[in-house]
Order: sequence, then C-alpha cells, then structure tokens
Amino acid sequence: MSYCEIELLEKLVDRSSKVQRITLSHNGLVFNRDTATRFSDLLVKTKITSLNLSHNKIRSDEFLFILEKLSRLETLDLSYNKMVIWKDQFFVLLNALSRLKKLNLSGNNIYRLVASSEMLPPNLEELSIEFCDLSRINDITTLIHRNSNLKSLNIKENGFFVDLDFLDAVIASNLTKLQISRNSITLKHLKYLASAFYSLPRSFIVELEVRTEGFLAKYEMNVLLSFIKKIRNHKFNVKLVPYSPREFVEPLSMGDMFASFRTLFFQN
Repeated sequence: MSYCEIELLEKLVDRSSKVQRITLSHNGLVFNRDTATRFSDLLVKTKITSLNLSHNKIRSDEFLFILEKLSRLETLDLSYNKMVIWKDQFFVLLNALSRLKKLNLSGNNIYRLVASSEMLPPNLEELSIEFCDLSRINDITTLIHRNSNLKSLNIKENGFFVDLDFLDAVIASNLTKLQISRNSITLKHLKYLASAFYSLPRSFIVELEVRTEGFLAKYEMNVLLSFIKKIRNHKFNVKLVPYSPREFVEPLSMGDMFASFRTLFFQN
C-alpha cells in the first residue's frame, strides 16, 4: 500500500468516524512496516467490524502490525494473499480477537495447524481454510475437537484422505456446514457417515466428493443409494467421481442411472 493510498484512506475515515466495513480486495496491496503501522492506526479511529483484504499481496509478518489493532472485528477475510502462516504469534494475536466470528484464510500457506488450533478466536463460528496446502486430516480433526463453537468449516482442495477419526469428530461437533470437496472420501467412509446421519442436526449441510476405489461394484452402488435415501430430507451435495466409465463392471438398472449425474443435491 502506497503512502498516497494511506493518505486517501485517512481522509475518508476522518470524514466518517462511523465506518464499520472496509473492503480493499483485488487491489494488489503490499504493506511494509511503516504503511502497516499507519494503516492499523487508521483502523483504530473507526468502529470497524468487518475487514476484507482478500486477493492482494499481503504477507503475514507485515500484517502482524495490523492484527493487534483489530479488537472489534467480527469478520476478517485474508484469503488469497502471500501469507506463510507458521508463527504462533500470528495465532496468539488472532486469539485476542474475542469478537471474531468469521475468518477466511483460504489460499495461503498454513503450517503447524495442531499447535495453532487452540489459539483460534474463542467465539469463532465460521472458518475457511480452503486450498492452504494442508496435508494432514488429523490436524483438522484436532481443530474440530478444540473449537466447539465452530458451526461452518471449509477445508476444500487440501488433498486430504478422509478417515473415521475425522468423521467421528464431525458427528460429535456442533458443525452445521462442512465443505470437503476436492478431497478424497471413499464409499466405505460414506457408509459410515450414513450410519450416523440421524445424529446430525437436521439443518446440517455437507459438500463432498466420493472417489471410488478400484471397480465400482453393484453393492457399492447400493451403499450410495442407501445413503441418498437417508439424506433426502437434509441439505447434502454429493458428487460421484469414478476414475473411468469402465469401472461400472455390472450392468446398471434405470434406478441406478443416477450415478451418471455429476452432482446430486437434496434439500428440505
């Protein structure tokens, strides 16, 4: 962010002390220590509750100077910047944002998630960490266990292989929305989720993709059919992703032809 841009923002804020939402997304913003300090001082003058800085070139070290001045924030969007988040200090400052309910860190590099998961804001309800180069589903399982206030979690496009411990954590949590598309969940795990589906809130929403293992046999289709029957009164988005059409080794009846649909969506 240039000094001219800072000065322009300062003039705008001076004219209206009632500013509550600031959106500066898609502006190619880059902070240094000086401009970050001035920007944070500027925010202190406002009553800001929502800050959107997505799709810029902001780095985590510079943003630390801003983060500590955002005590009133309820919504923070830092998605798709140049952040490499691995220092505990970043999450310690996040934890101090006691009013924060929505946090989007998608499209950044996040490390040491297990250590940081207990440092998330205490009242956080919505967390998006899509496409963050995370690789361990165990880290997400720990995060769910340690953050009981979470209601919405987006972990799409991280290359996870969903396991039973993760599904157990989801079932026992207070989540009402889970987005796990572009990860891998097998029909075996889908069957397990279906068996516990009635213990989930009726308003529960989940987006997932089912990846077949080897050949897609008739009994596997029956598993998916059984699951669909159980979820038809809920909001559920299921995509079947076979490796190739040749995996259908048995003739399918007309009733099984739903598998040709790329997306199945049911809602109340």
